[in-house]
Order: sequence, then C-alpha cells, then structure tokens
Amino acid sequence: MADKYAVEDNIALTKDRSGVIRYKGEVPELGEGIWYGVELTDGSMGHNDGAVKGKRYFQTEGKRAIFVQTDKIRGKMALRKKGNVKDDEKQNHENLVEALNNSADFMEEFLVFQELAARAAKEGKDNNWVVDQFLKAYPELNIPASVLKFRGAIKEGAKDAVAKIDQMQ
Repeated sequence: MADKYAVEDNIALTKDRSGVIRYKGEVPELGEGIWYGVELTDGSMGHNDGAVKGKRYFQTEGKRAIFVQTDKIRGKMALRKKGNVKDDEKQNHENLVEALNNSADFMEEFLVFQELAARAAKEGKDNNWVVDQFLKAYPELNIPASVLKFRGAIKEGAKDAVAKIDQMQ
C-alpha cells in the first residue's frame, strides 16, 4: 500500500488537532517505523519545536511540533480558503467532513452519535446528555466534549441538526 501522507500535507489529527507535515521518515529516538513531524496550526501546544533529544528534524516557533505515526492521523485536509465568514465556515465544515471520511473507524461512532441525538430530541434531553452518553460509550476515543458540541448543531434536536448540516454542503 502506498503511503498517502507527504511533507507539506495539511492533516487532521486525533484529539481535535490539525497541522502540516514538516518531516516524514525515521526518528530512532522515538522508536521504529515512519514518523511524521507535524507543525500544529490550530493553536495547540506540541511536545517540542521539531527537535527530539537534541536532533533537529524541522523548526517551529515555540513548542508547536509533535511527532506521530499514522494511527494518530485522521486524514488529509484541504487548504483553507480565504473569504468571508460564511465561506470560512463552509470550508471548515468541508475540511472536517473530508478528514472524518478518511477515518475508517468514524462511521460507527457517527451513527451512534446520530442515534443519541435523535433519542434526545424525542425525549426532550439536552445536548449535554447526548455528549455524556457518547463519551460513556466510547471512552477510548479521548474526544474533548467541546468537539462533540460542534457549533451547537444538535442543540435544536437531530432533525434541525441534519437540516443545518445539509445546508452547509
């Protein structure tokens, strides 16, 4: 299987992070296999500035770099286009959809989340209940609750959330 990630690719990572691949290759200081040196572009703090145990692989300003293997990469993201707020929101949505579609394990979690949102709408439960139930079902995902409350899309209930997402596409 050909490797689908390359230096300069914009990628979505686990734990609601995103960045640009600045290095790809072996990093003996971290272990075997191919490692990706990622400059975080979402404001997250990294573990280093592109150097590991004194060896420089690339350079970032401050601690904005991390090294990951493919299991921490959710997928490629399209370059963010400049434009008005509505265009930016649509591009952000498209980036998220593209990254999530590249994740093989995402569909099951998405369907469970949709089911919980529909149940909450029927039973008059709020968004916090949906998030709590989802996090109980999938604690191993380590997803921040704020990610699950994505732009308050499910606050109006599952039906309105689906309509809102359809409008963005």
